[in-house]
Amino acid sequence: MEQEKKIEDMSFEEAMAELDALVRASESGKVPLDDMLARLERGNKLAAFCRGKLGELERRIEILTGGKGDAPEWSGFEPGPSTREF
Repeated sequence: MEQEKKIEDMSFEEAMAELDALVRASESGKVPLDDMLARLERGNKLAAFCRGKLGELERRIEILTGGKGDAPEWSGFEPGPSTREF
């Protein structure tokens, strides 16, 4: 395999693209058997990295939306005098 970029230095999109390329190459049947284990290990690491990134994004969304996955709750918010006129 060619020079591999460190996974922790990749963006989510780069990791997904490489993972997709590994899967396609494996499915083609043109990957030598000796390389399959290394590709499988790399693919597992890429998949774990992507799951981690998605988990981080999900946690950030939960924080922004109050943990319900829908619109944020504004309970307890009292508009000031300048916003009540709108």
